[in-house]
Amino acid sequence: MNSSRTAISVILADDHPVVLHGMASILRSQPDFNVVALCGDGIAAAKSIRTLVPDIAVLDISMPGLNGLDVLLGITSEGFSRKVIFLTAVASDSQILTAITRGAKGIMLKDTAPESLADCVRQVAAGREWFPADVVDAAIERETGRRVQSKQLV
Repeated sequence: MNSSRTAISVILADDHPVVLHGMASILRSQPDFNVVALCGDGIAAAKSIRTLVPDIAVLDISMPGLNGLDVLLGITSEGFSRKVIFLTAVASDSQILTAITRGAKGIMLKDTAPESLADCVRQVAAGREWFPADVVDAAIERETGRRVQSKQLV
């Protein structure tokens, strides 16, 4: 990354401290990220997004207080056009499709290789999307009954 450019500011939210601090460690080890807040629930995440206005928010879909999908709905309805990535262990087909419909820019599964987190955040910050085609295609097929083959690959 060009040293004259500003680091990508990131808020991380997950209700599991090991995951939360692990994500922070991964991103803080890279010179192009500035982790501005760690949040243990959706209410703290929404507040941090509103007050700190990060470039990217990485949210768990399932969190206490407000889930990640509700955080995304709330901030977009208030005019905060932050780029949101969901990092989740498990997501239902409905949650995956709702995330995409509400404007998420990426979905990562927690069993993904750790270095993929930095790659995903960089791609989304650059204006691209990060959706695992196999996960999204399967969700669409099960929800609609239509066979799909996505061209978006991660």
